[in-house]
Amino acid sequence: MNKLLTVFCAVLGLGVSTCWGQKKVVFSGSVSDSTTRAPLEYATIMLYDSLQNLQYVAMSDSNGRFVIQNVHCQSYLISIDFAGFPTYKENIMVKSNEGYFYYRAMLNASQMLDAVVVRSSQ
Repeated sequence: MNKLLTVFCAVLGLGVSTCWGQKKVVFSGSVSDSTTRAPLEYATIMLYDSLQNLQYVAMSDSNGRFVIQNVHCQSYLISIDFAGFPTYKENIMVKSNEGYFYYRAMLNASQMLDAVVVRSSQ
């Protein structure tokens, strides 16, 4: 029984250390205007955990690119803000053993349709 417990603890310890070593990745990507394909400079990219706590923030460069180092592998809510564009939000999963590249083309608010109001009468 003692040998079995020792083997179990050794396997568990090895599994935990393997997962721990793979827990962080480089999260990079780019954002652009979906109509003109122009890069969005100074867009704010935010990653929130499952409890809606802000975990990581980055700002895009002149080419619309951003990089966040040492991102823990888990699910996030990504939020992208840029002046003149509606805030974009999406649930994503950052996985281990790979870098993560994210691309989003955003639609300018001036190109969006106005809200439709439906009224009826009898």
